[in-house]
Amino acid sequence: MKLKRIIALSLSAATLALSLTACGSKNDTADDTGDAQDAQGGEQTIPLPLQQARYVRMLGLRRATQWGYSLYEMEVYRRDAKAPKLSPVHFIRLELTDRDGRLLSDNFYWHATRRGDYTALNTLAPAKLQVRSQLSAAGGRKVIRTTVRNVGRSVAFAVHVQPYRRSDGERILPYVADDNYFTLLQGESRQIDFEFDAGLLPDDRYTVRAEAYNR
Repeated sequence: MKLKRIIALSLSAATLALSLTACGSKNDTADDTGDAQDAQGGEQTIPLPLQQARYVRMLGLRRATQWGYSLYEMEVYRRDAKAPKLSPVHFIRLELTDRDGRLLSDNFYWHATRRGDYTALNTLAPAKLQVRSQLSAAGGRKVIRTTVRNVGRSVAFAVHVQPYRRSDGERILPYVADDNYFTLLQGESRQIDFEFDAGLLPDDRYTVRAEAYNR
C-alpha cells in the first residue's frame, strides 16, 4: 500500500509531544524515525509523507501532566480520497469465521460522522419484531428459549428481551441469559435462552417481550 496519508488523532490533554512513524511490520524495532509533533489535546490532524507501509505507530515523547497518555482514536486517510457518503450514524458489523465459513464471533458497532453525535438514532423508523418461545424444565431449573426476528423494513437497534410471569405481570428474576441488547438487520433473527430457578414460574404461564430502541 503506497498512499499519501493524513493521520487524524483524538488525544487527551495529557499528551504534550508525540512522534508518528509508518512501518512495514508491527514487529519493527521501536527506533524513532518520525518527526516530533506538539499535541494540545482534542482532535489533531498530522500529515505523513508518501511511503510504503502497513502500520502507523504513535510514540509518546513527553507528557503535559502527571497522567499517562490517552489516545482515544487514530485514523489513517488518503489525502486525495473522496469522503464516503455515510449517514450521520452508520452501522458496522465484523464477523470472524473459520476456514470453512463457520461463524466464530461477531461484533456490531455504531459510528457517528460527527464525534459523539448519535441523535440520528432517534430518527430510525420503528422496528417490527416477531417473538416465539418455548419452555423446558430439568433439574429444578427452567429455560425459556426465545427467538426474536426482525420482520420489518428498518434495522431493530438495541433489542431488549425480557420474560414476564402472567400471574402478576412481574419480570422473572433473577435469570441467566446468553445474550441481550443486540441489533438485528432486516430479516435477521437471534435465539436467546433464559434460565432460572423453577420456583420463579410455578404455573408455567409466561410471556416474553422484545423492544428495540426504535420501538
